[in-house]
Amino acid sequence: MSRADVALTMLAPLREWRDGSRLDDLEHSLQTATRAQRAGADEQLVAAALLHDCGKSLSSRHHGRVASELLTGVVRRDVLWVVRVHQDFTARDLPNGRWRNARPLHRWHPAYATAARFVDEWDLPARDPAYPTEPLEHFEPLVRDLFARATDPPNAIGVTRTLRRALDALPEPAARVVGRITRAPRQWLRARRSR
Repeated sequence: MSRADVALTMLAPLREWRDGSRLDDLEHSLQTATRAQRAGADEQLVAAALLHDCGKSLSSRHHGRVASELLTGVVRRDVLWVVRVHQDFTARDLPNGRWRNARPLHRWHPAYATAARFVDEWDLPARDPAYPTEPLEHFEPLVRDLFARATDPPNAIGVTRTLRRALDALPEPAARVVGRITRAPRQWLRARRSR
């Protein structure tokens, strides 16, 4: 299983996630990516918009970190940072367990404006059931192309540690399913480390 397959597979469980809105988190992710693409965002930001919540399939509280680890080597560093901290930026408008005033803590980061745009224009408004949203099939070639051009493997230590913590927190049946999904990438990471 390729990293692109893992990324796309991690979107499937989002169909069961709802945070009080009428859309599940898969539809939210598709709508976020659609909004980014229609606003003229580059392909890396569009892919990040699609995958920014995919980490919820492993850890709700740390889903930004899981998603950014998955995207390491696939997108630029500034885009990784945006995905990693997007929960801090949404905390002012959504009760997500983060400090409500966390956004200003990042104001001196060079990608602050990108993160603010990502959240304010694409992520937060992406809960509109009437918005014409592109299907996953529309974004799949873009994701596969970006992952095929990936330069660096993900941070093996961070991914392994994050996956292990997340798997430990899941009920046994869910952990088995996620374990099957992530087994191939973990084997790939071990092979890369042993070279």
